[in-house]
Amino acid sequence: MAEPSPLVVAGDVAGARGRRPWVFGAAIITGIAAVITLWTVSAEADEASRIVALTSQIDTQVSSTSARSHDLAAVMDMAERVYQHSDGKVADPATRIILAEAIAEARQAGAQRVTDTPPSSVTQARTLLAQAAHIENSLDWAVEDLRIAVDMVQQSQGAQRVLDTRDPVGNRTVLASHNGS
Repeated sequence: MAEPSPLVVAGDVAGARGRRPWVFGAAIITGIAAVITLWTVSAEADEASRIVALTSQIDTQVSSTSARSHDLAAVMDMAERVYQHSDGKVADPATRIILAEAIAEARQAGAQRVTDTPPSSVTQARTLLAQAAHIENSLDWAVEDLRIAVDMVQQSQGAQRVLDTRDPVGNRTVLASHNGS
């Protein structure tokens, strides 16, 4: 077997040395790509787990909001009955106007809904959670406003009953003093 000439061996070594920076650079790029891929997969998994957790919170909030909506419906039924039966029976008609406005606002609050489309991002999930919380607050405020307005109308009805039971001024007995004057 013939030995390779020293020039060929030296040329091969020089060629291998010349290729090392490219091989090293390719290895670095491949390593960076692998790290980015792993980081992306990890980030996507983390986002998916956060979306699942937030979706659970949204479901809890929606259940609570649904209960508040039922409370509002019950208070609204009572408020509508008070409004219907108080026509012409209040001392201050402005109280019925306030009750009518509270009923209209309660209808708007009761018509609010959270979308049932599942969130596709953490930001969207947080937005839906905040929306559900705001809806619950508006339902609570509507119930409170209705109760206050109903109380006002009922107090006005009581005042009117008191006025209706009094004798008119013309039929009142005039008391004389002891002196006869």
